[in-house]
Amino acid sequence: MTTCTPVSLHVTLRFESGLHIGTGFGIAKLLDERTMQGPHPKTIGGTIPYVPGSSLKGRLRAKATSLVATLFPSEDEETCKARNEMIIDLFGAHLTPESPPRPGERRAGRLVFADAHLSEQDAVTITEHKGALLPYLALERRTHVALSRERRSAKEDMLMTIEVASPGLHLETMIEGWLPAAQAMRETALLVLAICATTHLGGHKGRGLGAVQMVPTRIRVGNEDVSLDTLREAL
Repeated sequence: MTTCTPVSLHVTLRFESGLHIGTGFGIAKLLDERTMQGPHPKTIGGTIPYVPGSSLKGRLRAKATSLVATLFPSEDEETCKARNEMIIDLFGAHLTPESPPRPGERRAGRLVFADAHLSEQDAVTITEHKGALLPYLALERRTHVALSRERRSAKEDMLMTIEVASPGLHLETMIEGWLPAAQAMRETALLVLAICATTHLGGHKGRGLGAVQMVPTRIRVGNEDVSLDTLREAL
């Protein structure tokens, strides 16, 4: 049985541009797509834009997969297997008919990515003012057109309006779970590197939306806080 150790990261997200996490739903004749939003337990009134943990996990997985191939470029079988196991431990594995799980193999990721909600400090401030500061989180409407690659011009009847959270949004989240003790520092280091290297979240990045600065403000491996320098050495 693999011995595991607890890992937790507190991460802040500061958006430098508007944020759009599409819901797939709109408002007839007003909006083609709304952005993700929901209640916050420490605010009064209204709903607050947030980033679902699944969206955060997906973006970090893509970034970590790219980084691990750069950090360990060898293509020998042992290195490829080690790279794959790091990604599976952190994020889980995609199950496909062509690659069914082997008996007894753990395919689920070992970490839980919580939704990124409004920072506690901002939530408390809004609560103290009984919701009067909710306009600070105002949602904007952005209109754009779909472009035809063949004609290099706007497509006809393709004027789209989306909902966007205002720039300056400050969110925070927790990533927690258990990693194999022998690899915990190394895999945590890869995750932290992916967090710091992520520059955009959400949709319409090509239109300037979703620019974000993500910072792990507290990292714990086992029962101790871990510095970035220590994690850097683990890689």
